[in-house]
Amino acid sequence: MKSHFIYIDCLTEGDYKYYVPGNCNCLVKQRIADNELEIIAYFSNMPVTQKCTYRKVIKWKEKIICIPWHSTDFIVVDEKTSNIKYIKIPQMNRAKIKHAFFFEAKLIGSQIYAFGYNYCGILKFDCDTLESKILDNWINAYRIKASYDAEVMFTPEMIFHNNRLYTICTAFPGIFEFDLENEKYHFFCIEKEGAKLSHINVDENLIYISTKNNEIIIFNKQKNEIEQIVDLNSWCEKEDSILYLVVNKESIDVFMGDRKNVLILSKKKPDKIVKINLPKAFVKNSSVIPYKSEIDSETVLFCDFPYSEMFVYTKSNRQITQLSINIPQNVLNMKQYLRMHAILDEDSSKGFSLDNYIKMVLEET
Repeated sequence: MKSHFIYIDCLTEGDYKYYVPGNCNCLVKQRIADNELEIIAYFSNMPVTQKCTYRKVIKWKEKIICIPWHSTDFIVVDEKTSNIKYIKIPQMNRAKIKHAFFFEAKLIGSQIYAFGYNYCGILKFDCDTLESKILDNWINAYRIKASYDAEVMFTPEMIFHNNRLYTICTAFPGIFEFDLENEKYHFFCIEKEGAKLSHINVDENLIYISTKNNEIIIFNKQKNEIEQIVDLNSWCEKEDSILYLVVNKESIDVFMGDRKNVLILSKKKPDKIVKINLPKAFVKNSSVIPYKSEIDSETVLFCDFPYSEMFVYTKSNRQITQLSINIPQNVLNMKQYLRMHAILDEDSSKGFSLDNYIKMVLEET
C-alpha cells in the first residue's frame, strides 16, 4: 500500500514545513532534510470526505493558525500541546457563505489579513485575542465602478508584493490593490477596449496581466498607465491559452494552458521571447488547471489535486520536478484513525461509504 500526502500551499520555517494535506484533515510538520513527518493535530470540525479544507498555514509564537478554504472555521493549534481551538469566521451581512475560500493570507505584526474571492470583505484576525474584524470600506467604491452588485468580486488568483495585495476585479477591467500596513485600498482601471483579464503578477512598479485574448499587459502603477502590450497569439492555438505568470529575476515566465511549454519574456525587452518545453510528467495532466502557490522567492508549487500530484518549479534554472511525500507506516495508522473519527455528513454519505473513502485516500491513485 502506498499512501502520500498532497498539499496546495505550505509554510516553511527553518528546517520544517507545515501544511494541511488536501486529502486528510490534519496538521502536518515535515522535516525538509529527510521528509520525516509528524502529525501535530487531527481536525474534527469538517466531514472527513471534505477535501482541501485548509490551504494557508501561518505561525504566530507557539500558535499554528490554519486559514479556512472549504471551511468556515479558523483552526488554532498549540504546537507544544496539540490543543485545538475552532474559531468561526464572521458572516457577511449581504449573504451567508458555505465556505470562505480564503486563497491568500498574510501576517503583519500579530494580525492576519485573509482574502477570498467568495468572501466580500477582507478578514482581519488577531492572533493574540483570536477575534476577527471585517474590513469592507472599499466595497461601495467597487460597486460604483462595477455599476452593479457583483456577487463574486475578484478572481481566485491573489498576489502579495511589498505587503500589498493585488487581484483582478471580475466586474470591470481593473486591479484591486490593498496596503496591509495602513489598510488603504486603490483601484487601477485598465483602459483597453475589450480587455478580459485572466492572470496577474507584480514586480516593483509594474503589474503584469494576461488577457483571454492571449496578450500580456504591462501596467505601470506609478504612472497609472499601460506601458506595453505583448501579443502572444503567434504562440497560441486558441483563445485563453495562458495558464499562469511567474515573475523571475530577469524575466516573466508565462506558463501556457496546454502545459507543454513556458514562454520566457525578457523584462528589458518583453517582445523577445524564448520557449522552453516542459517535462511529460507535467504535460500529461493538461486537462487540469493546477493550483499555484509561490512558496518562496525561488520556488513555485503546482498541485494537480484530482491526480494527487505535485510539481515544483525552480526559478533559477527553470526546471520542474515532481514532488511526492510518502506517509511512512510508523507515522499513524490512518485507516484506524479514519474509522474512529470519520464524520460523514448527510450529502456525502449518500451512495458513498466510509470504506470507499478509506480506499480512495489510502490506495495508490
